[in-house]
Amino acid sequence: MRRREFITVFGGAVARPLMAQAAQQSATPVVGFLNIGSAESTTSEVSGFRQGLSEAGYIDGHNVKIEYRWAEGQNSRLSTLAADLVHDQVAVIAVNGNAAAQAAKAATATIPIVFQVGNDPVAAGLVASLARPGGNLTGVATLGGEIVAKRLELLHELMPTISSIFCGALRGFGPRRAKCRDDIYRQFGKRRSSRIQLVWTTISAQIHIREILTLNIMQFAQLLPE
Repeated sequence: MRRREFITVFGGAVARPLMAQAAQQSATPVVGFLNIGSAESTTSEVSGFRQGLSEAGYIDGHNVKIEYRWAEGQNSRLSTLAADLVHDQVAVIAVNGNAAAQAAKAATATIPIVFQVGNDPVAAGLVASLARPGGNLTGVATLGGEIVAKRLELLHELMPTISSIFCGALRGFGPRRAKCRDDIYRQFGKRRSSRIQLVWTTISAQIHIREILTLNIMQFAQLLPE
């Protein structure tokens, strides 16, 4: 599943608590959108999120209102932003990333929280179990660290002589990418005892990928078997 499609599913999941509130109140429901990144770096995510809501019958500015809160890559701002949404009495809080989910969970035990995370939500303490989340949190998880680690394992099986692997991370998600990176190291380490260096760099946009490849051509040469 492509990332945008996954975000669309996330938006559709947020619509469920809205339906419950719509049956009880006549006022236009408000969705709180809390994100560790910035508006500029998450345009695709926001577009997919709005599409998911739209497919569920909710259109921003028509029968639902979305209040956005951006932490601009600063974890320290998440608690304040989450508390701000709770103060505004939003109908549901949509969060992207474990740090934002933890902040929202700490801010309210009553407002429904729908999360999208890349790690295990049970291990992170967000929910009691995947089958029965309990509490006021639910959502979708990609288990990104485990999946990427498996991809690295397959790559190593195909090219067993490699000593380093290039990894790119989008700018604006420092804390979240760092957590995912730690998960990848841990999961990959469980599968492989060999010492393979993961070379990380920051990518500001998709068009920047070509420039990164050019600048790191010597590092990429290490991926090729002799």
